[in-house]
Amino acid sequence: MRMAVDVAAALAYRSGRANWRVLAATARALPITSPACSMFEPFPLPPVTDAPLPRNRVVNVLRATLHDIANEDIPTAAPAIAPAGDARIDTTGPFWTVDFEGRSIVVRASKGMRDILRLVVANGKELHCTDLAEVRAEQATTGDVIDAAARGDYERRIRDLQDDIDDAERSNDYARSYRMQVELDALIEHLTATLGQGGKIRRGSDTTERARTAVTHRLRTTIRQLHKAHPTLGRHLDQAIKTGAYCSYQPERPTLWTVL
Repeated sequence: MRMAVDVAAALAYRSGRANWRVLAATARALPITSPACSMFEPFPLPPVTDAPLPRNRVVNVLRATLHDIANEDIPTAAPAIAPAGDARIDTTGPFWTVDFEGRSIVVRASKGMRDILRLVVANGKELHCTDLAEVRAEQATTGDVIDAAARGDYERRIRDLQDDIDDAERSNDYARSYRMQVELDALIEHLTATLGQGGKIRRGSDTTERARTAVTHRLRTTIRQLHKAHPTLGRHLDQAIKTGAYCSYQPERPTLWTVL
C-alpha cells in the first residue's frame, strides 16, 4: 500500500495536483513493508505538514487521483515548493520540471526548452544558431520562399486558431487550447521565417539566416509561454538569453542551474 501511495503522490506532484501533499503525508504515515522503503523514499518529495488521510479513505483517494491523471492530457503548473533561490531543471520524461526562485512548473520538453537547457548549461558561452538548430550543411540562397496565396492561407489559419484558442480558454478546455497553441506557434514560426523587413515576402536565405530566424523565434515563443506559468522565470530568461547568429545565457547576477 505504501508504495502505491508513494507513486500516486509523485505523479500528483509532477502533474501539479494540490493533493500531492496529503498523499505524501499519508505515504509517510503508512507502515514500511518493503526493504527499499526502509532505506530511502522511492520518490523523494519536499517535506509537508499536512495530516495523513484516514485509512478508510486512502484507497478511494488513490483510485480517484490515478484515474484523473490517466485521463489528463496536459499537466498543469506544479505548486510552489522549491526553496527560494533554487534553479533546477529535471529532464526526466516528456515533461520537465523547472524550479526557480521558490516555485516549480511542469513544461513539455519542446525544442525551445531544449535550446534553453543547452544555453543555461553553456553558462555564458556563445552557441552558434546552426549548432542549436542542428544544421549539418550550408545551403545556397533560393527563390521566393512562399507566394502571396500561400501567405494568405497561413494568415487566415492563424486568425482561426487564435479565435479557437480564445474560445477553448473561455470554456476552460486548456488541453485543447494547448494543442492548438502548438500548431499556432509552428505556423507563426514558419511564416516569420518567410518574411523580411516590413512583412514583405523574402527570397530564401542561406542556412545560417534560416537557423537564426527559427532559433530566435522558438526561444522567444518558449520564454513567453514560460512567463505565463512563472512570470519571474520568464522575466529572468527574457533578460538573460541573447539571440542572434550567436546565442547565449548571460544573467545579470550569477545563477547556477542544476540539471537532472
